Amino acid sequence: MNIIVVDDDLHSLQDVVMKIRMTAKREDKVYGFTDPAEMLVYVEGHPCDVVFLKIEMEAMNGLDAAEKIQQLRPKANIIFESAFDCYMKKAFEIRCSGYLMQPIKNSDIQGELDNLRFAYAY
Repeated sequence: MNIIVVDDDLHSLQDVVMKIRMTAKREDKVYGFTDPAEMLVYVEGHPCDVVFLKIEMEAMNGLDAAEKIQQLRPKANIIFESAFDCYMKKAFEIRCSGYLMQPIKNSDIQGELDNLRFAYAY
């Protein structure tokens, strides 16, 4: 499985990437991006199964980034991360796979990977 994490805060990005690596299977690949535009270029040329996407970012709102990801990879499972629940309605309107409230725990990540919207055969 190819997993992408997008967070414009490097420390937060590294924390989530580490937690995903501890939770996911050994053969899963995890790629982290602090720049949503760079992530979109990557997604355009590479398959992705799951995208953990922070909503509030300076360069690009995560909700807007999700819509662009869906155009490029309609079967990508998008899991939003936020410290605020005010974005939940919009997140589910664009048919995300999940929504994690920060701070994120390993069990939260495992729960989302176990319940992806678009099935992925482990």
